[in-house]
Amino acid sequence: MAVLYEKYREPGLRFIRGLMSGAQESEDVLHDAFAKAVGAIRNGYGPTEVFGPYLSTAIRSVAMTFWNKRVREQPAPDEDLDPGPVDDWGLETVLTVFEQEHVAAAMRSLPERWRTVLWYAEVLGEKPRNIAPILGLEPNAVSALLIRAKAGLRTAYEQQSGSELSSVSEAN
Repeated sequence: MAVLYEKYREPGLRFIRGLMSGAQESEDVLHDAFAKAVGAIRNGYGPTEVFGPYLSTAIRSVAMTFWNKRVREQPAPDEDLDPGPVDDWGLETVLTVFEQEHVAAAMRSLPERWRTVLWYAEVLGEKPRNIAPILGLEPNAVSALLIRAKAGLRTAYEQQSGSELSSVSEAN
């Protein structure tokens, strides 16, 4: 597990920094997410081959828990007590989770090679020339594969969100 931690610590922190406001919060979320992922693996759940996307999901889950806790614990400033227009934080949370579920479902529907190239390029920030040896391809082939994978993810996401919206409107 120490090898996984060393390998995924920096990419995980880069990913978290886009979600959290402070360095200490980022470290806390990374440690909690890693512990959650490792616990799942030890209990027979989780990935058997590709750890990065699983850690990314754990990071988003822990970050969401952190945000929800922080919103409940922070006192409202006086200007928020003014009876003006009210933002619906619950709706925002539901929409965020709704969005994440569709992205995750769309990602799961992709072929393994597409998921792999998207993970290395978009999450880990690797260049095609660095991904090429991992996939056994030439850098130009990795670039072409990445373009197809992005288009496939976009299409899968549109299908996921479109089918969910149509089933919700049919229920109403």
